[in-house]
Amino acid sequence: MPGPVGPAELTYAHVNCFPSAVVVEVAGLPAGGAFLPHLTLALVTRATPPHELRAALVPLRETVLGRQSVEETIRVSFPLSRERLFEPYSVRERVPVAR
Repeated sequence: MPGPVGPAELTYAHVNCFPSAVVVEVAGLPAGGAFLPHLTLALVTRATPPHELRAALVPLRETVLGRQSVEETIRVSFPLSRERLFEPYSVRERVPVAR
């Protein structure tokens, strides 16, 4: 894989949620893949109806939280369990970011 290309400008906006996490969408990453490019902001720690979380986030949906210049992204995988949340993780690939 070639070295980093960039820098690229990432934009963190559109607060959203998955059933177990609050996320912000990340614009500016390479397209493709099965998952929405996102940054996890918080994890849900108690069972509540999902519509309550979605409703709480509606006022933040169009908020831009910030921008960042990057030269590459690192894709990782991690086991998702209550006992070992995010540890240990393994690097799957380093992805150069094109302008």
